[in-house]
Amino acid sequence: MIAIIIFRLFELVLLFWGVVASVAFYISRNRFNKLGIRSLSAPSTVEIKLQQSPTRFTGFDLFVLSLSVLCKYIPFTKGYHNELIPHKDKQQAFDLPLIQVSGPLRFDQSDIQRFQRALQPNVKGRKPEIDDDGPANSLFLVALTAPLVIYVLALHASPIKPLGAVNTRNAFHYHDPAMCNDITKLLQASNEGRLQVSARFGGPQNPGIRKKRGMDFSMIIEVRKHEEVLFTQELHFLQFLKSGQKPKFDPEQRQSEQNNDEDMEDQDSLETCALPRFDVTTPRLWASSCGDYNPIHILPLAAVLFGFPSVIAHGNHVVALAVEEARLKDQQRFNEAHQILYGRKPFTLDVQFIKPMVLPATFHVAWQVRRNAEGVRLIVMKGDRDCVIGSCYVD
Repeated sequence: MIAIIIFRLFELVLLFWGVVASVAFYISRNRFNKLGIRSLSAPSTVEIKLQQSPTRFTGFDLFVLSLSVLCKYIPFTKGYHNELIPHKDKQQAFDLPLIQVSGPLRFDQSDIQRFQRALQPNVKGRKPEIDDDGPANSLFLVALTAPLVIYVLALHASPIKPLGAVNTRNAFHYHDPAMCNDITKLLQASNEGRLQVSARFGGPQNPGIRKKRGMDFSMIIEVRKHEEVLFTQELHFLQFLKSGQKPKFDPEQRQSEQNNDEDMEDQDSLETCALPRFDVTTPRLWASSCGDYNPIHILPLAAVLFGFPSVIAHGNHVVALAVEEARLKDQQRFNEAHQILYGRKPFTLDVQFIKPMVLPATFHVAWQVRRNAEGVRLIVMKGDRDCVIGSCYVD
């Protein structure tokens, strides 16, 4: 009964803010048009070329993006954005519009400093994560391109309602790791206007997949220097849906996802180290770096309304700190991971978020040599439970 009352109150709050967003929309409609968000017909194919870097969205731009997201929750705005439609040919899938966005990618020292701050939430006496003598943390480009992900999901053509959606797994492909890990060269290319970023969402080849709790959807982000692809991300998310929404989940047609445990050592033999402790305010540091202010990471009440006991950590923030442990020069125990992450051969880092990382918490990380395959495995634990698992290997 209490849960129902809380849910109804949450609906009223969304309705209130929806009305506010509608009024503010007309006030801000010129900015909507300039950002390319506005689409009266919510078409099935959208191609947008941004004139400014996603990292240079102003505070007002982020406010407008938030309004666009809130407007998707207004019950009486049918036609304002695309709705989820069952796939014509696949039984456990949704048709998603093809959205392609591209533009310049620029950053400066302030972006670097915010990223450094996110990697030093509580620990004293450690050198900055990005310095002149060593390589950059491999997740820097991930944080730098995150605003583009938020932008795409806020578009009217996108049927996704981002509030409460969670990132479930990612694949990071470093085609030119020497360039990706060299902050000086990246900054020079940015200043010269040679870095480009693009995003691709949906389309016939990339439908949404029905899961028990909602829909799995993905987005591909690429960073280029001129025509050369430096870095590619495959990001997967879960959009929560009501159990009765069609197509209904059919467990018999679900493809089982089984982890291969043959290359796993005994968990008791893992050599781990503790990451800096996360409290309920730590996600704000990552949000400041990447622009992901999803309320489930920032506001305890919002997290509770979406079914979590408290705020949850950004998955990529935890991965960035795990990568940082392998980056440090004095971290000999993770030498194999360091050789892959900061070598010159193209490599892939796959990560899967298998358990929400509820805060406050202390996480422990291990980089483990794989038994029956090349590369290393990544394990992030909270107590005796795995929260993040992954693998890192040379392509």
